[in-house]
Amino acid sequence: MAEVRKFGEIAIAEGFCTEEQVQIALDLINENKIDIRIGALLELGYLTEDQVKRILEIQEEERKQIEEE
Repeated sequence: MAEVRKFGEIAIAEGFCTEEQVQIALDLINENKIDIRIGALLELGYLTEDQVKRILEIQEEERKQIEEE
C-alpha cells in the first residue's frame, strides 16, 4: 500500500534542503532540543514558510491520491 512521504523526504526531493539538514533537525528533535517537529527545519532556517506550506500541500495531494486508489 502506498504511503504519504515524510515531510523531510519531500523537502529533500523538492530541493528545499539537504539530507544533512534534515538529519540535523531530526537529531535535535530526538535529543528534545527542539519541541516542534514540523517547525524544526523552519526554526533552523533551512526552510521558508512558503516551502513548509508547499510540502504540506504535497502531502495532502498524496493523501488524496492514496484515498482514491
